[in-house]
Amino acid sequence: SIQRAIDQLYLNSATKLNPSSRIVLRLEAGVYNISSSLFVPPYATLAGAGSDKTIIKQAADAPVIRTVNDSSEPGSPADDSSSALENQARNISISGITLEHTQSNLGLYLESCRDSSFENLKIKGVWSAGASILYAQTGIQLNSLSGAVSSSNNSFSNCVIENFSYAVLSDWDIEYNSFTNCEFRNLAYGFELGENMVLG
Repeated sequence: SIQRAIDQLYLNSATKLNPSSRIVLRLEAGVYNISSSLFVPPYATLAGAGSDKTIIKQAADAPVIRTVNDSSEPGSPADDSSSALENQARNISISGITLEHTQSNLGLYLESCRDSSFENLKIKGVWSAGASILYAQTGIQLNSLSGAVSSSNNSFSNCVIENFSYAVLSDWDIEYNSFTNCEFRNLAYGFELGENMVLG
């Protein structure tokens, strides 16, 4: 039902990308159980009642939230291979929510996402000290299609990332992503940038 609301508000063919579709989807306090990723397109604004009040709990082996470009259609999220500077994930705002994963997967998966803000979030996984360290078990992963279509100019403020192998991970061209007043707890690694990046 959350995905249906996102699709109807932000991917409706009658208003898609128009100012009239740039409204706020408010998620009241409570626990929202999901069993697949929530795909969030450009200009979406998701606002909860506050972290630890609005909780989205992922039961499936998939990211909690994944950004997509504006060639997405309701029920059919676009693959990042179709992203370009003009249509990539952008101008997204997510605030006041806990993203909780019950499996070893990603909390917030930004695919070629730019000019977006993430504020007052708690991103919570299941990793604990002594457990295996897995790339797939990451709080925030930033991917980019290319140097021109990249995850850039995103801001993260007052966020808590806990119980993951990696808090923030990227092996791609990214730039100008800022983290302000964020807390990192019970992690194997904090920031892991470029370790497996293939140059050229």
